[in-house]
Amino acid sequence: MKIFGKIPFSMSFSFWMVAALIGYFNTQNLTGMVIWIAVIFVSVLIHELGHASVALWMGLSPQIELIAFGGLTHYLKGNLSLGKQFLVVLAGPVFGLLLFFVAFLCNASVFFQNGFFVQFFGLLQIVNLFWTVVNFIPVLPLDGGQMLRIILEAFFKSKGRYYALLTSALIALTAALFFFFYQVILLGAFFFLFAYQSYVDFKKEKQFLPEEPHSEFQKEFLKAEEALRTGNKEEALEKFRALLENPPTIAMTNLAFQYLAFLEYELGQKQKALDLLSSRLKNLSGESLYLLHKVSFELERYPLVIEISGPCFQSFPFPDVAERAAKSHAYQEEVEPCLGWLTTTIDLGKEPSLDLVSDPIFDKIRGCPAFSKWVKANLT
Repeated sequence: MKIFGKIPFSMSFSFWMVAALIGYFNTQNLTGMVIWIAVIFVSVLIHELGHASVALWMGLSPQIELIAFGGLTHYLKGNLSLGKQFLVVLAGPVFGLLLFFVAFLCNASVFFQNGFFVQFFGLLQIVNLFWTVVNFIPVLPLDGGQMLRIILEAFFKSKGRYYALLTSALIALTAALFFFFYQVILLGAFFFLFAYQSYVDFKKEKQFLPEEPHSEFQKEFLKAEEALRTGNKEEALEKFRALLENPPTIAMTNLAFQYLAFLEYELGQKQKALDLLSSRLKNLSGESLYLLHKVSFELERYPLVIEISGPCFQSFPFPDVAERAAKSHAYQEEVEPCLGWLTTTIDLGKEPSLDLVSDPIFDKIRGCPAFSKWVKANLT
């Protein structure tokens, strides 16, 4: 299923299950549960569309996933400046606030005085105002926490995320104790989990800090990062290349490799991007793994695509990841895994038409009975 034809989104069964449970526990009747489900669906979708619409406007390819307890908007940040990242994050709560005002106006209108609509728009107001306020709390992974991270990265560069995680852990723990004190157990539990996860990530982040805070490598790294943020791609490319000629034995080296790979790809040097990413395969972040998956397919390195499809899909459960995996298995004449990935592609919102298997890459298995049977059963 697609929104506006350009922002694909998928919905998991767990999303509907959790929404139904929330509705039931709050009303304990069928009508109230249906209203809650509708309110949660509209609120989460509009919030994520806020993120996705701004990301799309900036030339990215966002995808929305509705999951238990909320939604996720996936997009490759690439070399997106911190200012643009901030706008993408901010757009979610802003859209939620706009939805609150729309619900307020509808509830005050004479056209929506039916009992169902009064309950729906009334609840829509409460949920979106409450969630917008909560979402601005500077705790990761909430939008407030993401905005805090971006602000701290602007001031402290590579240490910004480190400080953001520490701040997030402290604020989340304080919020958890506050909610527990006032018997708001569910929110308290959530913020306690946020505090724990921020602390765990904070401990992990230490390994990515430079061993020598004032080393020449760090200074040059920050200059390369600044060139990238200001759009000077060629300058950034040369600086990152120079950094990797004699890299120190610190984890930040991995980040420099990944920055360089993104730049090589954007400047049309696909083979160089592939070589860089594959040489650091075990240390790649989710975004870098997604790029490796994409460039490997474009360069017809199908065994590598197959090898990394599983972990790549865990980080980015996108239809295009599943589709690339299916095509790669088809090229290798591996029918069963190909059909499994094709099914996943459809489950994630890809239109189940014959166009899905029109690519000549499927010719290798087109005559296989299992493939023909699957096509007849699933495609129109």
